[in-house]
Amino acid sequence: MIELLIVLSVIAIIAAIAVPLVLRAKMQAHEASAISSLRTIHDSQEIFRAACGGGKLFAATLPQLGAARTITYDLADAPVVVKGGYLITLVGTPPTDKDRDKPDACTGAPMAAHWYASAAPQLPGRTGQRGFATALDEDIWADANGAPPPEPFQPSATISRLEVVR
Repeated sequence: MIELLIVLSVIAIIAAIAVPLVLRAKMQAHEASAISSLRTIHDSQEIFRAACGGGKLFAATLPQLGAARTITYDLADAPVVVKGGYLITLVGTPPTDKDRDKPDACTGAPMAAHWYASAAPQLPGRTGQRGFATALDEDIWADANGAPPPEPFQPSATISRLEVVR
């Protein structure tokens, strides 16, 4: 009987040590997925600009990137996509010049002169600790507070450049 209690105690100690490590690894995997999604959006916008945007305009939404077949379906099935515990969004700013009402060559949807993509943890502290963002002519930035960094991106106590995208 005592041997059984000792075995159960050892198992409980191992579980107490292992569970936080597994949860932390899972959160890091969610963050890596969010960063990868932003990198994919960044690359897809450049493909869209060249193929559908007349060399200067971009997709305004994730579904528009999907309709132009420049991004995978898992990132294009809604304006806000839940992927790997993160909310992925893309927001486009309409052009202000003569191209304002010009539809894109691939889907016929309105285009954007500037875009901003973000990834915020669906459950901060559980699915991810940091928020991420990127934009036209920008790298991927991270905010340790969990919210996506706002534009213009500037380093601060919690905001840092995470990865160069070119």
